[in-house]
Amino acid sequence: MNIRPATAEELRSTLKEIARRPSTGDGDDAHIQRACLLLRRYLQGAAPASVSSCMPEIVWHYLSDADIRRKDQVFATAQTDALLGALVEWEGEEFS
Repeated sequence: MNIRPATAEELRSTLKEIARRPSTGDGDDAHIQRACLLLRRYLQGAAPASVSSCMPEIVWHYLSDADIRRKDQVFATAQTDALLGALVEWEGEEFS
C-alpha cells in the first residue's frame, strides 16, 4: 500500500485499496487504521499540491474515521460507498 502517493491517480488507487479491505476485527484493522493515519498526515504536510488539492472532502473524513468504521458496520458500509463513489466522480472530472 502506497501511503506516499505522488499523483492523484496513485492516491485514488491507495484509497480504493484501503476501502476494499474488509473489517475483520483483528490486527489487520489496526494496520488499516495506521495506514489511514499516515496517509492523512502525508496529505496534510508533505504531499504535492497536485495530489491533494482537488480531492473530495469525503477523503478527509474517511481517513479520520477508521476507528468509527471498525466499531460500526453500518457506518463503515455507508462511508465506504460514499468514498468509492466520490473517487469515481473525481477520476471522471480529471479525465474529462
